[in-house]
Amino acid sequence: MKNLNRIVFIIIAVISVCLMGYAIYVGAKAPESSKIAGNMALVQQFDEQGNAVMDENGRPVPVQSTDEGIEALKTVFATQYKNGDSGVLYGESLEEAKVKKEENLKVIPELEKRVAAMQADAEAAAKVKEFTAKRGNKKQIEEAQAIVDEYTKLVEELKQRKDNDIAWTENIPASEVVIANAEADGASVEALAKAINYNLLWFYFLMAFAIFFVLIQSIIGLFQNKGGLAKTLVSVVVVVAVIAVAYFVAQSHGWAEGNVLYDVKGHPLGVGNDLATRTVFGSFEYMISDACIIVTYIAFIGAALAALFSALRGTFKS
Repeated sequence: MKNLNRIVFIIIAVISVCLMGYAIYVGAKAPESSKIAGNMALVQQFDEQGNAVMDENGRPVPVQSTDEGIEALKTVFATQYKNGDSGVLYGESLEEAKVKKEENLKVIPELEKRVAAMQADAEAAAKVKEFTAKRGNKKQIEEAQAIVDEYTKLVEELKQRKDNDIAWTENIPASEVVIANAEADGASVEALAKAINYNLLWFYFLMAFAIFFVLIQSIIGLFQNKGGLAKTLVSVVVVVAVIAVAYFVAQSHGWAEGNVLYDVKGHPLGVGNDLATRTVFGSFEYMISDACIIVTYIAFIGAALAALFSALRGTFKS
């Protein structure tokens, strides 16, 4: 039995250490907390383009599971810059900018030819306009002005397209870097969320396993050692006392008097999207949750004190 206990303990310890190591590793690679805090509420669903999913009434659709929540985290981080949020492309997506750049490059040579072809005519028209203005020939002046205006318009358009090409040439690579960083952040946030989820699930398993193991050992001990009955009863009394203390402390927090917790939008916590029909948590749910948290605190403190006492006792004995 002792060998079995040791093997089980070693397996559990190895898994726990691996999960904690994984959590520390991905946590160190995750983006800064300011990036996470600066995003939209991450409890709602997002489509592949990173847009919030809305119901028929225009309200955000919440995630229905932990996996959906993790996917929402990843989606937001991986797409937040693709719609111009970075300011690099001034509201254009990367794909739109690339298409416009290619179209712009095709137009520039044609504009250069037209400008070159009209340059001589425009210069001549400017001279005609200047010369004719002294004589007051209105028709010639208008014709010359039209040629000058057309040439000026072409020159301005050519300049604008060349400026756009320069901007896209600089901004597209910069945007690609931003998007790559955002996708990396999305992957690291997803890994971090999974690490937290795995550790929570493992913690729940350990708690259930510990309770089951203690109960089995206590029952076996009762049959093997009649003197252990008193210790078992004492343990039961201590557990009941801790639960009772936690329950009465939770009651003192005013849940029965109408105290509630609110979500990020200021509504009482509950289940459902429609405020008129949603199920809001009542005093019993709050009280039980509060009591369970208090029991967990007491258990952790008791375990820490027991470990400290055992270590000190071992030190003085040796």
